[in-house]
Amino acid sequence: MTVETIILAGSVLRSDFYWPDLVPSRVRRVVNDCGSTDSVLLLSQFLVMFTGMAGRVGFVGMNGPEFQNRYSCFGHGGYFINEAGRESDSFMQQHWLPLLVGQAEIEVFDDRAAPRILGGIGFWLANNLEPVKILIYAVPLILALLFVSGLYVEAELARQRISATFDMLEEMKHRSGISPGAIQLVSLVQKSSRVPLGRTNVLWLDDNRANNSLERTALAKYGLCFERAEYGADALRLFSEHPDRFALIVSDYTRARDDPMVGYAFLDEVKKRGSNLPFIFYTMGVSESRAKEAQSHGAKAITEDPLVLFNEVLDAVTVGRSDSGIVRRVLDALRPCKETG
Repeated sequence: MTVETIILAGSVLRSDFYWPDLVPSRVRRVVNDCGSTDSVLLLSQFLVMFTGMAGRVGFVGMNGPEFQNRYSCFGHGGYFINEAGRESDSFMQQHWLPLLVGQAEIEVFDDRAAPRILGGIGFWLANNLEPVKILIYAVPLILALLFVSGLYVEAELARQRISATFDMLEEMKHRSGISPGAIQLVSLVQKSSRVPLGRTNVLWLDDNRANNSLERTALAKYGLCFERAEYGADALRLFSEHPDRFALIVSDYTRARDDPMVGYAFLDEVKKRGSNLPFIFYTMGVSESRAKEAQSHGAKAITEDPLVLFNEVLDAVTVGRSDSGIVRRVLDALRPCKETG
């Protein structure tokens, strides 16, 4: 079956639609009436996927006896109203009815205004917006996918945090006999869930790496990146070179090697430089009087209990981190953090 005549008006087909598949094998002739000021098609071209504005600019490369683009200077509904803006069938009576009833020859006309340079640039941009439309539709979907994936990753990282913390506490219990109470554990779990994902640089001063490897391994799950120093002079140099890099300082109190910057000496030097960084002593043999003394020097805490250490560190990390977007937080948390020193 062959269709004799197809008349298009305000068509949303793309201007490069491939008509040879239909003309003349299935359709004898096609008339494409265009409104050169059709703003509806322009809007659909910007917002609707896989549509075009052939009803405004015509089909490319298809003019001939069996195919004609015709142009009128009106908008999307101009075929059905008169110049006064009232409903009218005069356009249909004059230009469509003879084609459908009387088999008249196709009347060709082009009432468009003379083209201008800016208009031509605008036409080219509008007619090649498909990649932009794909981005407009794809970007929200991609962001939604990243957001949902980020929630799953964030939950898994939180699970790894708590698991690593409990593994460390279990090992410390076997090693030193320190066994945290239920209230302390509940407090730590609650605090762990409130620590935003991200990365935080920590300066850790201790002459024996093995003394606190379990603690650093567990805390690394919270995005803590450690720069270690064995001597107070090295720690002071790192701090002086990059005073804004660190969010926290953890230090032992005594060192086996000959180091003049033991006890409060390193803390005092940091304070002399006007720094208010949280400073935590992690050492053995902590008494109430020693804790008061450390506080008088400006230390945030002094403890031998890994659970207290974790609570103090997580407090400092939570305060120091901004709540950035979930995608950024996840990406920061997934980046490997190599310990230095």
